[in-house]
Order: sequence, then structure tokens, then C-alpha cells
Amino acid sequence: MIVVIADDFTGAAEVAGTAWRYGLKTVLQRDMDLSIAVDVLIIDTDSRSTSEAEAIKTSAIISKKIKESKIDRIFKKVDSVLRGHIIAELDSMITEMKHDQVLMIANNPSIGRVIRQRRYYISDREIHKTDFKHDPQFPVQSSEVSDILGKSKTVPVKFLQKSEEMRGKGIFIPEIVTKEDIIQRACTVKDDTLVAGGSDFFEALLEVGDLKSLDRSQMDFQESQKSLIVMASTTDISRKTVLNFLNNGVAVCNLPCQQLISSDLTDRCLNQWISDISGAFKKNNTVISAIIHPLNKEPGFPDKLNYFIANMVRNVLKKICVKNLFIEGGATVSSIIKTMGWNKFQPLYEYSKAVIRLKIEEEPDCTLIVKPGSYAWPEELLFNLLNLNIGMEVKSEK
Repeated sequence: MIVVIADDFTGAAEVAGTAWRYGLKTVLQRDMDLSIAVDVLIIDTDSRSTSEAEAIKTSAIISKKIKESKIDRIFKKVDSVLRGHIIAELDSMITEMKHDQVLMIANNPSIGRVIRQRRYYISDREIHKTDFKHDPQFPVQSSEVSDILGKSKTVPVKFLQKSEEMRGKGIFIPEIVTKEDIIQRACTVKDDTLVAGGSDFFEALLEVGDLKSLDRSQMDFQESQKSLIVMASTTDISRKTVLNFLNNGVAVCNLPCQQLISSDLTDRCLNQWISDISGAFKKNNTVISAIIHPLNKEPGFPDKLNYFIANMVRNVLKKICVKNLFIEGGATVSSIIKTMGWNKFQPLYEYSKAVIRLKIEEEPDCTLIVKPGSYAWPEELLFNLLNLNIGMEVKSEK
């Protein structure tokens, strides 16, 4: 069994989609049951949304349990743009699991995310010049990978040129520009090397293990089913998508408050939003909840907003028999599934990279479709769902 440890739900779902595509029996859990009989067990620790001290504690507890269970195939899922308490969590794993050599390949060249000369680029743009500079939890101020990650307290953080080998102790970060670069690195992984990274690296490890991607047909949505799309990301791609929906007559229910500030997130506002969405479902099978307000950079506000959104979703699902729940943004997804008490999921389909459809064990009549905020919804998926050509021209940050 392969055990994957992820620090947020959309990252965990992304790996689940990859494993599904390779025909592996996969379960995604928010708790940890190592006795389950599957090929791939993915654990969402949600540690990216906690303090560094809490993330270290969580990582230590999980690492100790995994070591005691003698599971020897472990993958630490790392955010592809290096958000989170990455080095701190790896330090904890190094200490508990007695590894002193880590190979980390976080970036995904399959979507234009590369590391060249120790700098991070997204489609040839330095990462600190993209939407990620406005990330509410981990704003990127520099494109130097060493600046983003910081220093390890246990081993050196070392950068490798393309042909350079790993030697000695360290967290090794190679220059990765192409998928072939990742495949070459995956071929060098030894049994005593702790592997960490993004979905491209996970896929490469499956490939060198003689697994092949399967051709799986897409599941169709039934037009009569109710679908709620929760658009909560602050990225340009999300805002432009919502505006395209509005311009094409799609039922969009915007957060009904004057300003995006804590004092406006009242019970009255919540009840009005729930009423607007419930009313829209009387005439539409698909309804979008959106937040079209100027960005609020008040400390702690994103958590308050996500909790507010989660309460809205919980109450809407009590009133409306929603069959397909679409959510974008890792923090928003996490807040909603916590509020709903959902803990165990199985991948049903991978629409595109990181856009995954999941079965909810605790809510079998509703499926969950999630994606990170910085990725675009696949146009074909939206076309089938909304039964119209909305001419989506916005693209994800690649």
C-alpha cells in the first residue's frame, strides 16, 4: 500500500485522481485508518490551514504511526507552488522516520510550473508576479525557491543541477523543467529516500513502477440533477469565470452584503444568501454561489469567510437535494467538509489535472467535485453541466 500525506484537501484529491487514472483502488481520508485494504491511502491532514507548531505536531503523530505500521511506501504531497509549512513538516518526518535524504519535486511542468536556476516560474512568469502574490495565507514575495521555503532545522536544503546526483544528507530540490526531468529523477529513487512533491512526481513514480494510465470514459451529468457551484476563490481566473457566467444568463447568487468585511457577515446576510440560492433552484438545475467583492486583506478574514460559506452550503443542502456539489479553493473545500462532517472519499473521475469528482461515504446521494482556486474549470465540463456554450476564454495560472 502507498500512503500519501497531504496538507490540504484539493492536493489530496489531485493525487486521488491520478491514482484512479492508473487503476489503483484509492481512498482519501481526513482521519487515518491504516488497516484499510486499498492500493493507495491518502490522508488529508489540513495542516496548511494551521500554525507551523500545529503542523509539526500533526506531522510527528502521523509519521510515528506510519513508522510503527511498517508501511514502506510513503509520499509526502507538497503544494505545487510551495505553500504551506513544507520544510517544518519534512523536518518532523525526517526526525520520526529516521530519514536523512529527501527528494522533493513539487512543481508540475505538465501545466507550465517549472524550476530553473533555483527560481520558480509559471508559464515563464516569475511566481511572485502572478496571483500567488495575493494568496491570503502564504503570499509569495520572491521567486527564489530558497526564499519561499526557508531553512531546515535538521538537514541542509540543497539544489541540484539536471545531471547532479544526491550525495549525503539533505532535502534535495532538483532543477525540473520537463516531464522527462521528473522521470529521470524518479528512476533514481532508493528505498531509503523519502519522496515528496506534486502530482507530476507522484505520476512519474507510478510510471517507473510499471503502472500505466488507463483510458477511462467520462461520467455524464443528468440534466435533471441539481448542481451547486461554490465559487469562492479570489484569483482573477475565478472572478472572470463568474463574470462570464453572469453575461451568459447563468443563475449566479452573489454574497448579499455591501462590503466584504467581518461586520457584514451577519445572520441576516447568511439567511438572505440561502434564500436567494434556494429560490434560484426553483427555476434552474444549476446555481452558482459567488463572491464578487474587492479583496479583503484583513488578518484572519479568509477563515471567517470560509466558515460563513460552509454554513451557507450546509443550510442549502438541507433545503435542496443537491446531487453535484462543485467547490473551488482548498481552504473553502476544507471548511465545508469539516462543517458537513465528511471524512472518507473515493475518486470517481478525473476531469483534468486537479479537477476531481469524489464519492462521499457519509453522503452517498451527493458527489463532490473539487479543484484548486488557481486552476480553471474544464470548459467541456461546464458546457455539459450548463448546457450552453459560454465561450470561456480565461485560462488558469500556468
